[in-house]
Order: sequence, then structure tokens, then C-alpha cells
Amino acid sequence: MEIRNDQYQRDVARIEAHKLALREDEYRCLADRVLGEVRKYERYLREEHGAVIVLHDYASPVTVENIDGLRRAVFTFNSVRFEVDVRGKGLHCVLTADVNADGRAVVRMSKFGQSQGEATIDNIITTVHHAIDSITDLPQPLF
Repeated sequence: MEIRNDQYQRDVARIEAHKLALREDEYRCLADRVLGEVRKYERYLREEHGAVIVLHDYASPVTVENIDGLRRAVFTFNSVRFEVDVRGKGLHCVLTADVNADGRAVVRMSKFGQSQGEATIDNIITTVHHAIDSITDLPQPLF
């Protein structure tokens, strides 16, 4: 009986280690996607549309500020909780790397504390764009 219990504990530990590795990999991909999109979209707005915004990406949290310094979009990366917190004017979204019931790594989204389910790449990009758009002086898109 003792041998079965030990084997069971080893199997559970192996499964949990695998889930943790999946979450870590998904979080790294998520953080890279968000940071890359923040940089790309900030440059696009500044160069193509003449937005007067400044990117501060040398430390966490990463911020995009309006030139007056009063409005900012904040992107906080939490590798312990596998979360990226996105805040803008009128926007608060949390993207979390997780493992679903099928054992696949997914990104879950919640807005203002309400779960939105699994997020696609398009959801992530749109969230980043909305956060940055919310602090610019450019005409606001319809959300």
C-alpha cells in the first residue's frame, strides 16, 4: 500500500511540474507579446499620427504617458502570479497565463474583475491598443 501511495505522489508532482512549466512558457510568450505590441503601437501613433506620447519601458511597470504627464497607460508584469495588468483611462484588464481542463496553456482575461474567458491574440492586441488610445489626444475610437 505504501508503494502505491508513493507512486501516486510522484505522479501528481510530475503533473503539477508539467502544468507549472506550461504556465511559465505561456506567461513568457504573453509578456513578450504585450511588450512588443506596446512598443510597436506607441511608435506607430507617435510617427504616423503625431501623438505626443512617451514610452517608459526600462523598468516594470511599463508606461506610456501623454506629454503632459497626467494620463498614462500602465502595463504591470507579475511573473509570480503569471499576470499582466493593463490599465488605461477607463480600462482595467488582467491577462493571466493558465492551464485549462484539457491541459493546454491559455491566456484568461478579466475586465474590471469580471472574467471574460480565454483571450485570443486579437483580444490581447485590442486591449493594448485601447489602453494606449485612452491616454492620447487623438480622436478616440469607438470601443
